[in-house]
Amino acid sequence: MGKTRGSGPQPGSGRKKGFRFPKSFEKEAHEAALRKLIAADAAQYYEAMRQSALGVLHLLAKAEDGTWQQVTDPAVMVATLNRGPQFYKLAARNPDVKALIAVFERLCGKPSEPVREVRLTVTERITSMPDAELELLTRTLLSADAPTSDTVQ
Repeated sequence: MGKTRGSGPQPGSGRKKGFRFPKSFEKEAHEAALRKLIAADAAQYYEAMRQSALGVLHLLAKAEDGTWQQVTDPAVMVATLNRGPQFYKLAARNPDVKALIAVFERLCGKPSEPVREVRLTVTERITSMPDAELELLTRTLLSADAPTSDTVQ
């Protein structure tokens, strides 16, 4: 006697509908905590994204060891600028196109995909179609309600 392959569906076997692994609950808790942290600083993230999209101008001050360091404190900026041009330089970062796109997509939504015209080849189907069905198809296509080639997607 040969072996029988598979015994078919077993009623009541497997995980019950709606079952979730305990790890899923941990993952959701971590995700909720992360969302809360991000939401608290959302204005700063948006401002950083905006500045990145526009491009940023940095003031770099020459340190005593000869290295250039970025200055962000307004009081230090004034002091550095008053020291003379040999002690500072300006550095620009070009606008980031991806950040600009992200800003506009947040404000306006993603642009819709362009509509493409699709032409189907139906020669085999038409040649094997009965006359009555072909006549009905022709009437439908020629009627005023049929979509034009501009509206067919």
